[in-house]
Amino acid sequence: MKKTLLTDENINQIKKYKELLNLNIITQEDFDKIKKELLHI
Repeated sequence: MKKTLLTDENINQIKKYKELLNLNIITQEDFDKIKKELLHI
C-alpha cells in the first residue's frame, strides 16, 4: 500500500489543476485522475 504524500509541491500542483478544472480546460474525470496520481492513492 502506497503512502499518501502531501507536500507543498503536490498541493500547488493540485491547486493548479483545480484552476484548470474551474476554467473548464480539463474535465472532472481528468482532475480526479491527476489528483490520485499526485497523492499516490
